[in-house]
Amino acid sequence: MSLLLVSLLTGACNAARSKPKPLRLGLSDWPGHAPFYGAAKLGFFAPSEVEIKGFSSNFDRNRAFAEGRLDVLAGTLFDAVRIAASGVPLKIVLIFDYSSGGDGIVARREIATVADLKGKRVGVELSAITHFVLLAALNRAGLKETDVQLVNLSVPEAAAAFAHGKLDAATLWDPHLSREASAPGAHKIFTSEEIPGQVIDVLMVHKSFAEARPADVASVVRGWEQTLTAWKARPAEIEAVMATETNRTIEGLKSDFAGIDLLDLVRNNELFSRNAPGGGVWSAYATTDRFMTQHQLLKQAAPAAQELLDPSFLAQSRVK
Repeated sequence: MSLLLVSLLTGACNAARSKPKPLRLGLSDWPGHAPFYGAAKLGFFAPSEVEIKGFSSNFDRNRAFAEGRLDVLAGTLFDAVRIAASGVPLKIVLIFDYSSGGDGIVARREIATVADLKGKRVGVELSAITHFVLLAALNRAGLKETDVQLVNLSVPEAAAAFAHGKLDAATLWDPHLSREASAPGAHKIFTSEEIPGQVIDVLMVHKSFAEARPADVASVVRGWEQTLTAWKARPAEIEAVMATETNRTIEGLKSDFAGIDLLDLVRNNELFSRNAPGGGVWSAYATTDRFMTQHQLLKQAAPAAQELLDPSFLAQSRVK
């Protein structure tokens, strides 16, 4: 009897040891992350176990990934290039959205254009995507970074500071951008709609994790696709889930989605193709790398695109 008990206990311990830890996925309140939150709630990541960790700061989210406290990170191509250039081996396995107005600059009503930002206090999270957007806007207006007074704040912090009159302008993403722009005396003076295809959101994975647990990575990509598929079939139900999981109203969620283009696996296959019109993600990578190098946003040269861009998980993630 005692031998049987020992055997059962040993088996249970071995099973516990063999069970892999949940995949740790880093997200923020960016509306493009809502389908990932929805997939988790609806069980679309099964059979993989996924633990979502939410962040309000790009800096904190990127650092958590770089330090190995996250296995997978939903972030911008800008983030991925910067993290890879810092020496973190990673793979980009999915392009999940383009920002087409969801990122931008909100300013006081008397500041009519980006050119009017000269000498003004502008909130921005340095070395994050908002920094990229601000620099792109300043370039187009013929201004240099030194022409404005930069105040280094996370997006929620910059939104709050702008709302309390402590900034002349702030570089934000939705829902913060549209919320602050709708306040009396404020408006948008620049959005990512003016730089189409340059603000791209991707799913990045530690290279070692992708190699050790490819099925789990494929499950996350598949969960994204399943959410988009279910959304088309049952829009009211899926929107309600995504809104609840991201602490939005359904109307607010729909408004935030107006500033982005969500990309399914069919579109991903097109963008990852070497023959994609306009060069697809390969051209976007080169443009981002060149811009960041020009503005000294990289500590060292970024890896070649072929080292990071990995479309192999798309085929493994088809919804059957």
